[in-house]
Amino acid sequence: MPSYQVRDTTTRRLLVRDLADFEAAEAALDRISDQLEQDLRRNGEGAGRIRLRLDIEKVTDGVTVRAYPPSPEGTI
Repeated sequence: MPSYQVRDTTTRRLLVRDLADFEAAEAALDRISDQLEQDLRRNGEGAGRIRLRLDIEKVTDGVTVRAYPPSPEGTI
């Protein structure tokens, strides 16, 4: 059974793992983005100064493949 995870493409840090499906991974992306915007507002900064680069990865039997954005090479 596959699972999904979200990774920061700049740091390669795994942010969220063991998500049930792609929709759950998309929801996690939205939550991360919303939290960043709230934190920036709280600090008096504009969100336009920060760019998130996150990947959704699909994990099946220990093999990780980028699910979004699609990877031209496939397997990571």
